[in-house]
Amino acid sequence: MLESAHIGRPLHAQVLDQTKSSECCVSERPSRLVLAAWMAACLTLGAQYIAAVRSPSPDHFADLHVYWGAVQQVLSGSGLYDYAASNGDPFTYPPFAAIVFLPLGLLNETAAQWVWCLGEVCALVVISWYAAAEVNRENNWSSPLVWPAATAALALSAPVASNIHFGQVSLMVSAATVTAVLGRRGRGGRGVALGLAAGTKLTPLALWPFLIKTQLRVAAVATASFCATVILGMVLLPDQSSRYWLHLLPKGAGYGDISKAGNQSLMGVMLRQHIAPEVSTQVVAAVAIPLLLWAFRRALRAYREGKPLVGYVIMSGAAVLLSPVSWTHHQIPLILAAAWQVSSRRTVQLCFSSLVFLVMTVNLSALHIFGMLDILLDESRFLLCLALTVLVPIRTYRSGHANDSSNHPDGVRSASRFVHN
Repeated sequence: MLESAHIGRPLHAQVLDQTKSSECCVSERPSRLVLAAWMAACLTLGAQYIAAVRSPSPDHFADLHVYWGAVQQVLSGSGLYDYAASNGDPFTYPPFAAIVFLPLGLLNETAAQWVWCLGEVCALVVISWYAAAEVNRENNWSSPLVWPAATAALALSAPVASNIHFGQVSLMVSAATVTAVLGRRGRGGRGVALGLAAGTKLTPLALWPFLIKTQLRVAAVATASFCATVILGMVLLPDQSSRYWLHLLPKGAGYGDISKAGNQSLMGVMLRQHIAPEVSTQVVAAVAIPLLLWAFRRALRAYREGKPLVGYVIMSGAAVLLSPVSWTHHQIPLILAAAWQVSSRRTVQLCFSSLVFLVMTVNLSALHIFGMLDILLDESRFLLCLALTVLVPIRTYRSGHANDSSNHPDGVRSASRFVHN
């Protein structure tokens, strides 16, 4: 019957039918692969949440409990910074953060956890989308598989696992900073999101010099938004605002034991090597300006070469190194370095990306070997951060897609040469 249907039809029509049939079969395969990849990403993320909920450790969702408990205390009329959880953890964020967390306080704690988990998933998907876009652009791809693969890789990483385990706000803050730096539209909206994120947690302020130089409008809107959060906190919580900005913040209270292995800042590394706190502080102060200037120079160069993600990683790496406290959940930008294109050779690039993923996923400090190697493994994320900030080369191109100004967030055209920095 099928053969008889072709009788009397022109030859070109029969060929066209066969071509359409083959294209349909080919198009079904990628869609199935993409669906399978998203299923794998969802399973990976789900496994992280199951591990967090079933963890025997009593500190799962510990930070979220602080946010929820502090809001409960404010609603009862007590002081925001008088709150302490059962494990002794205080509320260490600006007063505006309590306003942001207010909806959580209107729910019971279980419902607040569900809402929080949904927000974390949305933030993770946003971050992975920008990382996937950077990988596709750098390699001149248009593969839909990169986004779910990036989502799964992020979900496996230690920083994201730490955010999920503790119920930390860093994942949402990172989504706002990544959007501000890598977004290509809606500068006003990106600036507002960044300003609100900085008003909730101060860490995004480290990106301000970079944004002022590269995306002035985003920086201006973010500054105005951040100032608005400070003013709103002063209006609604005047006593707590003066207490935070004038007393608690300058003293740096509430950080806990910053010599623990999770703190991969320069200060934390020196304290673990039994260097006196006074000497450690002096060393950090001495290297801060040279390190920031060098990182700023490299980040600007990366941005002008059409590599905003690299610039973001470099500036965030400098902040991780110089901050007194850089816990695992603060290190989300470091896992994004796996998308950093360091070489045109696939083998070299694969080795680099795999190394970043390994260091930021596996707890290498659990491997006890001997002597100096033990120290290197214990501080592996610090060493990776240092290398990304000051050493890893920034590739530039004589021509090609990386130089296309349309690929750059603000259309800046990169230099017309190939060098390594």
